[in-house]
Amino acid sequence: MTLQLDHVARDSIRAKAMELGFVHAGVAPASDADTFPALELWLDSGMHGDMGYMARRREARRHPRSLLNEVRSVWMLAWDCSHAFQSGIELPDSPDQEPLGRIGRYAWGRDYHQHLKERLGELASWCHERWPPMRTRGVVDTAPLLERDFARRAGLGWIGKNTLLIDPRRGSHLLLAGLLATEWFPPDPPFAADHCGSCTACLDACPTGALKAPRQLDARLCISYLTLETRGAIPADQALREKIGDWLLGCDICQDVCPWNQKGARNISLKSPSTSTDDSGMPLIRSMDPFWVLGASSAEIKKQMEGRAWERAGEFGLRRNAILVLVHFARQSFERKRDLSLAFKAKKVLEPWLENEDPGISDAAIWGIGQVGRLGDLTKD
Repeated sequence: MTLQLDHVARDSIRAKAMELGFVHAGVAPASDADTFPALELWLDSGMHGDMGYMARRREARRHPRSLLNEVRSVWMLAWDCSHAFQSGIELPDSPDQEPLGRIGRYAWGRDYHQHLKERLGELASWCHERWPPMRTRGVVDTAPLLERDFARRAGLGWIGKNTLLIDPRRGSHLLLAGLLATEWFPPDPPFAADHCGSCTACLDACPTGALKAPRQLDARLCISYLTLETRGAIPADQALREKIGDWLLGCDICQDVCPWNQKGARNISLKSPSTSTDDSGMPLIRSMDPFWVLGASSAEIKKQMEGRAWERAGEFGLRRNAILVLVHFARQSFERKRDLSLAFKAKKVLEPWLENEDPGISDAAIWGIGQVGRLGDLTKD
């Protein structure tokens, strides 16, 4: 037996979600996803790259019943991952500071998958105590649900030109989670407006051209995809390695330039020590020294990664990315100051990685030594 619940029940779940730390909660009817046809075109074009799971579970994304039989309502919940820093991060430009590789904001703290699953479990238990017949299933972005589609339909915001959900109050630094329910709730009004207007800041700022058109992302060119999802060598064509710049893991560029995020922007120094933690108490790590990444032991790398979303990239991926970031800083130092000291240091650090067991690392090291060698006559050193 399923229940048809009223506005009071809906509002009580929303209040409980906010009590658990979610910043937005809304409910939409369970039906075919509006953007499923667009997903099929995206997959057929190959823009998902090596994310084969997207293609394998294509049909499952058509309707949420693939996740919960007899589902009638889809609760969508938003978690703020800005950590109070909306955008505007600046790299230190002091000669006595080593340059640091940046990390995408959503990966500063504990792995959000586990964090959100725990909160969803608490919300589901609370619902089951009040409505015992209800069956639910909590999902995060690993499940085959077009979550931004349902978030828009649940009134949380609109899908921006950077393909991310934008809440007009908080911007786009949000993580989405869903709680599917077999009961019917009065749906929230869908978010009908598109506040991107004629703005193309995100498309213009993307260094790799991954945003091919408004709301069309070619993952194969996306820095987040390249640094976290790509296994082995990062492609050398289209100057992708150079365009990754100082991003060690993930990328926030298309969000940092968005006016909806800049409203609450704060400039912070990546070098300044931080004792701040996330909601679980895990220290926030906003950046890392690529020299440390390449000099640390496997045990040290594993300890640093433990419990964080970085585990997706793995030790080899992190070291490969550090090589590219190091080359970027060596090139930047030479071009700005005609200073080769960082290039000499990078060359010595990269040499031990030339014949690594991981082809992605050895390929990056060979490429990197070639790059820094062109900055000056380092081959004779």
